[in-house]
Amino acid sequence: MIIKKQKEAKVLQVGETESSTKMSLDMDSAQILMQMLSKNLYSDEVGSAVRECASNALDSHRRAGVTDPIVVSLRVVDTGWEFSVEDFGIGLNHQDVENIISKYGKSTKRDSANELGMMGLGFKAPLAYCSSFYFIARKHGMERKYMMYEGEEVNTIDLLYSKPTSERNGVKVIIPVKSWHVSNFATKIKEQLCYFENVYFDVEDIDNNFVIHRSEYYQFSELCNETEMHACLDNVYYPIDWSKLDMDRIKMPLGLRFSLTDNLFPTPNREALRYTADAKEVIKSRIQDVANHFVDKYNESVETGTDLKSLYEYYNNQERYIKHLGSNLNISELIKYSNKTIVKPDMVGLNSMTFEDLYKAKDYWLNCFNVKFTMKNGKLHNADKTYVSNWSISRLIGAAGRYNSSPDPLKVYYYADRVGGVMKDYLRSQHQNNVMLVKMKTDEIPMFASSTLDPITWERILKLTNEPKDQWPVKIGDFMTLINLITEDWIDLDSMVVPQDFLDDRKKKKIQNKSNKPGLKGDSGRRKVSGEMSCKQAVDLLRYNDGRNCKFESNIYDLKKLMKGGKYFIYAEHENFLDLDALYKHINHDTTKLITLSPREKGQIEKLEIHNLISYEEFMKGKTKTFKRIVTSAKIDTLINKYSDIFEHRNTTIKKASSDLSIKLNNLCIYKDKHYRSHGYGSREERLYEAMYAVADKHDLYDMKIYPEFLAMEELITNTIPWLDILLRRFHTANNDEDNKMQVSVLVDMMKYYKQKVELEHYITITDETEDLEPVTDELVRESVF
Repeated sequence: MIIKKQKEAKVLQVGETESSTKMSLDMDSAQILMQMLSKNLYSDEVGSAVRECASNALDSHRRAGVTDPIVVSLRVVDTGWEFSVEDFGIGLNHQDVENIISKYGKSTKRDSANELGMMGLGFKAPLAYCSSFYFIARKHGMERKYMMYEGEEVNTIDLLYSKPTSERNGVKVIIPVKSWHVSNFATKIKEQLCYFENVYFDVEDIDNNFVIHRSEYYQFSELCNETEMHACLDNVYYPIDWSKLDMDRIKMPLGLRFSLTDNLFPTPNREALRYTADAKEVIKSRIQDVANHFVDKYNESVETGTDLKSLYEYYNNQERYIKHLGSNLNISELIKYSNKTIVKPDMVGLNSMTFEDLYKAKDYWLNCFNVKFTMKNGKLHNADKTYVSNWSISRLIGAAGRYNSSPDPLKVYYYADRVGGVMKDYLRSQHQNNVMLVKMKTDEIPMFASSTLDPITWERILKLTNEPKDQWPVKIGDFMTLINLITEDWIDLDSMVVPQDFLDDRKKKKIQNKSNKPGLKGDSGRRKVSGEMSCKQAVDLLRYNDGRNCKFESNIYDLKKLMKGGKYFIYAEHENFLDLDALYKHINHDTTKLITLSPREKGQIEKLEIHNLISYEEFMKGKTKTFKRIVTSAKIDTLINKYSDIFEHRNTTIKKASSDLSIKLNNLCIYKDKHYRSHGYGSREERLYEAMYAVADKHDLYDMKIYPEFLAMEELITNTIPWLDILLRRFHTANNDEDNKMQVSVLVDMMKYYKQKVELEHYITITDETEDLEPVTDELVRESVF
C-alpha cells in the first residue's frame, strides 16, 4: 500500500527559534519496540495470524503473476495440530530473510497500489499467537527451513537446514496449534478469508466449491457466517464500527467493496479500519450506493395487479424483502439510507380508492361474511359453539403473517340460506380440516346505522361522511371489487350437485347401519326380545355442548351377558341424565357405565335385583367401592395440590433424608394416579363432590386401605411439621450437587429436631474414635425418635 507522505506543517510561533531537535527512534529501546510490534500489537492473535499469512501469500502470487491458488491447511500431523499457508510466488532466499524478513519496519509494499501492507510486520504476526513458528522458503533451486522465535533479548530467526530442490519458488508458513484452539482457527479461517480468491482450503467442513458473488458496490460469500453488513478492503474482511459512523447496525450478510485507492486505510495491525472524517464519508457513500441498488431491485419487482396475497403482505408487513441469490433478503434496515423512493403496489380495477385506502378498512373485511360451520378432523362444528381459529384474512388469502410463513388458503364454501344433511355428509367425505361454510352478508350492510344494534355500516367502513355523496356508490363499488377478489375462488354451495355415486353409496351404508344398530325399532331393525334392557348410554362428546360432559346414545343389553360381563352400571331415569353427566368425568369408563332408563324399564330392572346394576340414588349412599375410591382419591388429590412442593421432592431430597417418609408419600400418589379422574370445573361437579363428601364424612365411607395413611400424612405435614412445605419450596433453587447436599443436611437437621425418623446414615458418623460405640440399629433410632 502506498503510504501518504508527511508534509511540513505551518506552525504558528512567536519570536525567533533558538534551536530545533529532530525526533528519532531510541535504538536502546529496540528490543521493547520489537516485542510490542509482535506480541502486543494484535488483539485477535488467531485471526491476525490467519489474515497476515494468507495476505502475504496472495501478494507474492500477484508479484510473480501466478494464477494458481495458495493452500491454507488446518490438520493433524505427527507433532500435533498445525496451521499452514503455502504460496508458489516469488519465494525467499537467505538474503531476503536477513535483509527483509528479520527487519521490523522493512517492507517491499510501500510503492505498490495493489498490496495491503507497508509496515513489515505481517510476517511476524504468528508470534502474537505462539512463541515460535516455522517457514520453509524456496527460491532459485534452493530450499531452506527457518524457525522464528522469541529470544531472551531479541526475536531471532534460526536457519534449520538448506538443500537443493526441484520444486518451484514459494514460501510455506507453519504455525503449531494447541488442540483446544482448533475450533477457533477454523472459525477465523472462514471469517478472515471468506472473500479471498485463488485459495484452496485443506480444512475440514470447508467445501472448496463455495461461491463468492461480487457486484459493483458489495459482495457476498457463501463461506461468510457474518449476519451484519461489513467492509471488504481489497477483499480483507473488516467489521464496521457503527458507533463511529453514528448509524444503526444493518443486519444484512453483505460486504461493502472498497479498493486500495478509495482513501480507506487500516490500523497498523490491520485488524480494523481507521475512521477518519474522509473514511466515514466514503463508507456512508458506499452504503447509500448499496441502498439505492436494492431499492431499484425492489421497485422492479413491484407490480400493480390483482394479486391480493402480495398486496396484503406488502401493507401488512413493515419489512421489505427481495429475491437475492435464491433466498429472501430483508432490506428494511437499508431503505432509510437510500435517496430513492420505494414504490407502493396498487390494485387494478379501482375507480376512486387505492388499495392502501382499502387496507386501512381491513378490520371490516371479515364482517362481510358470517362463518356458520368449520371443519376439524373431518367433522363439521357449529361456529356459534366452537372457537373458529382459522378465520383470518391471512388464512383466507394464504398470505404470510408476522409469525408464520405463507399458509395454505382455506377452502371456503358459501351459501344463501341453509345447508342440507346430504351436502354436509358429502363435504365430510371430501375434507378433513381447513374448511369453512360461510353466509354472505354484503347485501345486508346498511348505509347508516338505524340503531345501536347495527354492527357495521358503509359509512363506518368507508368514512363516507367525509366524502361527496356522488362518490359513495363509487367507493362502495371499489370495496365490493375487493370482496369479489377475496371470494373469487370460493365455491357456491347452492349450485353444487352431490354426485349420484355418493348418494347411492350413502343410502347403502345407511340401510346397513340401521340393520346392525341395536336397540332401535323399525322395519329394518330388530325388535327388543325378552331378557334385554333398552337404555341410553353415556359416551364421549364429539364437540362442545353447553358445558355438558357426555351425550347419551340408545343401546340394548342382553341381561344375562350383562350380569356376567364384569362391568358395573349406574342408572337414572332419562329426565335425570344431568346427575349422571356430572359423574361422567370421575369414573373409570372401562369398568363403570352410566345409563338412563325409562320409568317402565327402571321398574322392571329393579324387580330383577341384578347385582351389577345400581341406581344413582343408591350409589350416592356411598357403600360401593367405586364411590369410596372416588372420594378418597379426590381427598388425596386435594392434599397433593395443596402441598405440591412436598410431593415433588418425595423421590429426591426427601428420599435422601428419610426413605420412610418418601414411601408414604409415594403410596398416596400411586393410589391417586390409579383411581382419580378429574374434579371438574362446573357447578354441577362441585355440587356432586360436596354431596359425596358429606355422605362419606358422616358415615366414614372412605377406602380404608389407604385412608388411615392419608389422615396420618395430613396431620403430619399440616400440624406436626408445617414448616416442611415452606422449606422445600425454597429448595427449588438448587442447581448443583453441593447445593443439594446442603439442602438434605438442613432437612435432616430439622426432622431430627422435630423427632422424625431419618435414614440411619444421618444419625452418627463412624470414625476411628467411635469404634467402641454401640452400633446404630432400628431399635436405637425408634428409642431416640419416639
